[in-house]
Amino acid sequence: MRRDDVFIVHKKFITLIAAGCFLVGSGFSAHAQSPSFSVEPASKQANQVGYYQYRVGPGRTYKASFLLENGSTKSTTVTVQKLNALTSSNGGRIAYEPETKQPYSKLIDMNRAASQYIFGPANIKLQGKERKVVTYTFETPKNIKNGLIVGALGFSSPLDRTTSKLKTKVKNGELTELLINQPQRVIGIEGIYKNQPKENVLINQPTVRTTPSGPLVLPMLKNVSPIIVKHVSFNYKVLDAHGTLIFKGQSTDMEMAPSSEVYYSIPWRAKTFAPGQYRLLMQGTIDGKKFSKAFNFVVPDQTVRNYQSETGERPVAAPGIHWWVWLIGAFALGGLIVFLIFFIFIKRRKKEEEEKDSAESSLKN
Repeated sequence: MRRDDVFIVHKKFITLIAAGCFLVGSGFSAHAQSPSFSVEPASKQANQVGYYQYRVGPGRTYKASFLLENGSTKSTTVTVQKLNALTSSNGGRIAYEPETKQPYSKLIDMNRAASQYIFGPANIKLQGKERKVVTYTFETPKNIKNGLIVGALGFSSPLDRTTSKLKTKVKNGELTELLINQPQRVIGIEGIYKNQPKENVLINQPTVRTTPSGPLVLPMLKNVSPIIVKHVSFNYKVLDAHGTLIFKGQSTDMEMAPSSEVYYSIPWRAKTFAPGQYRLLMQGTIDGKKFSKAFNFVVPDQTVRNYQSETGERPVAAPGIHWWVWLIGAFALGGLIVFLIFFIFIKRRKKEEEEKDSAESSLKN
């Protein structure tokens, strides 16, 4: 698997030279797309599938060897990261990260963090045109006896780094960004225990968050089981407080990492982002088994105000009027109507009395 780390720093009116945004690829295979640097499993069996897979037991040690090749005449230092398996918040394949937690995704059992069980060099020096085999060890913990431990090693070399400039027009001029693209080759390491429990995925209450690209509805999916759960997908509908459909869509077919949870990102597809009560309907399958869920959720007034203030791009409805405001308004209108009726009645009664007095006065004369 090739992973591209794109580094961006935002500062107006000057060229940028630093970074912080990650774009993660998918899959286990790790073949170079340029002749400068390549890495692959040194084992013939692992090389055929593109990653290391072991039948493991508690407290055992397994070796994983990798063939690195420098296709350039320049020397280089390869950086190696130990990675953990997380569920991607955008669906699709499992994501591999050096951390155990991302903004919308995390491990719920730290015993399943593979990075703590992989041992070997963090930096590997290669001379020009050099080929080298480097061996790492995968040491399983004594307290884990079922399911999977899934992780990976990520290899990157400055020889593959590229830069490009991106110019964007802003209110007071032009913003120039220097994008630093650092590919990373990722090779998986998977430990499979004999005892494999059944999948157990829970779907919980959604939350709402705003991002520069738009608001998100985030239902929480939790894989309680220590195994990879495949083919998780669902259709969704979002209704307003009156039961009117405001938008719908379909998730990607996704894999969930062992013992992980994720807030799946559903983009807000309505024309307006308004505060109020909403309902999320979800229907789908988990590894072929059907499920159906319904949740009520709230978009607070302040969330809408903050989003409008931060972006000013998406049309935003005015803050919602709460039920008690409508009730007060109804009472006020009712009181006004009663007052007008009473006023008209008094005025008509007074006029009738004046006409009666005038008629009696005429008769006397």
